[in-house]
Amino acid sequence: MKQVFFLVAFTFLMVPPVTSFSEVEINITINLISQENICNVSIGLSTTKVIFENQEKISIENTLSNEQEFFSIDYWIEDLFGEMVKSKKTTTNLNVKSYTPKIDVPYKVLIIRNELTTNCQNSGNTSSQKFIVVKNENYESSDVNNVNDENPVVSDNKIVSFYTRTKNYKPIIKLFANIKGFGELKLVTNEGLISNYISQSGVYEFNVSVIQGNNSYFLSLVNDEIIVSSKELHIFFEKEESVLVKNNSKPVISKNIIEKPVNKSRNVIIGGVVYESENESNKRLIPWLIIGTLSTLSIIVLLKKRFDKFI
Repeated sequence: MKQVFFLVAFTFLMVPPVTSFSEVEINITINLISQENICNVSIGLSTTKVIFENQEKISIENTLSNEQEFFSIDYWIEDLFGEMVKSKKTTTNLNVKSYTPKIDVPYKVLIIRNELTTNCQNSGNTSSQKFIVVKNENYESSDVNNVNDENPVVSDNKIVSFYTRTKNYKPIIKLFANIKGFGELKLVTNEGLISNYISQSGVYEFNVSVIQGNNSYFLSLVNDEIIVSSKELHIFFEKEESVLVKNNSKPVISKNIIEKPVNKSRNVIIGGVVYESENESNKRLIPWLIIGTLSTLSIIVLLKKRFDKFI
């Protein structure tokens, strides 16, 4: 049974003191709100990466924060300047959609958009968007940046360098862009688009969020709705799990070091001499013979001296 809440507002129109309720006028306003007709569902949108090649299939996933039985989603694709690239379509499911871009320029920034419709009073976010970049490496041009030969000021504007000084992972890092000239800088990140107009040359910085893993950024310099220069930046931060595995890993032995096994004899000598040749035996007796001979001569000499005394 539905729970119904009544918001009752009483307005009394009082008259001079009376003796009966028949002389009192009562105005009653009743608002009926069904609790089952209230919902909080937010829509999201994701792709597998930020930068794609021309004619590469792009998978588009619409997401909902909460399950919803009855809903519809409108989705379409525009370019950076609001021109329709893929016409609006409507879906009633969350199956992955796809789009294959075909561009005839060096690169193009696209915006995928969606809108959610429900049969309830929704307090969540009913729209979202995702910025992506399509590159055309087969585009043939002698000078991509020289888009307007009649205006040398525009053609001289360019992104000299695009880099970061961060080496270790942090949730927020700084990106730096060395710009020559002026124009509108548009930075496409995984989170969305950062846009800033600059009026002079210099080094400009951006604070961006990063994840552990691959991070891709696309910076473009725009003059009169024309991208006159662009650069990509790809940053990789190791995941914490990888660091833990590396710290607990076994020592690595260089492939240049070759260990040869030591050949050990099966006949291990653990006692005295088992066999000795006759020559070796005679050699060992010579010192003893010399000692014996000298001892005998000493005794003879001693006895001879004593014998001479008695004579």
